[in-house]
Order: sequence, then structure tokens, then C-alpha cells
Amino acid sequence: LAELGRWRAAQGTDRPVLVGFAAETEDLVARARDKLHQKRADLIVANDVSAEGTGFEADTNAVTLVGAVEEVLSRRSKRDIARILLDNNFRIHEIREEEVNLETAFMRLTKGIVQ
Repeated sequence: LAELGRWRAAQGTDRPVLVGFAAETEDLVARARDKLHQKRADLIVANDVSAEGTGFEADTNAVTLVGAVEEVLSRRSKRDIARILLDNNFRIHEIREEEVNLETAFMRLTKGIVQ
């Protein structure tokens, strides 16, 4: 993930959307935020693997999504969490597409004004 983050930064782009995972036992959000910056990711899915009934051996999980904002997802099925992650990924992509479209429209508008 860190290598992809470095590559993306070197290209001067914000694509592809980068999502990482952090299995932690303490300081969940702080460590996830550190990983977010170190790896130049868009989102870190942090889960407390010491919590009972969640994590690797369970059918359910509880995670905190750490990105531009933090979102706590209480215990639910891993399938539901996966759906939410996909939705967030699509949302990030859509926002970036809108930003590109707005930037292009602004450039066209200002080009017409400058001429």
C-alpha cells in the first residue's frame, strides 16, 4: 500500500483510490491515522482485534473508517461491512470525478474570458 501511495504521489494523481486495513489492539484511531498518512491512503479500515466477538475468527466485526472523517461501524456482519466499504470507495471516486469535471468546466470558462 505504501508503494502504491508513493507511486500515486509521484504521478500527481489521486487515483486509484487506496484503502488499507489496520488490525490493532490499542490506540485504534491514532494508529490508523498514522498509517493513513504514512501510506498516503484515502481510507484505513481499523479494527480492534482484541475485542470479543469481532476480528479474524468471528463472523462479525466492528470497525472504524479513518479518512477525511472518521466513521464508526458498530458490530455487524463482515458482508455488511464489505458493502459499506465498497459504497465509500465509489463515493470517493464519484467526488473526484465531480472535482475533475468542475475543474475542466472552470478552465474552459476562464479560457473563454481570458481570450
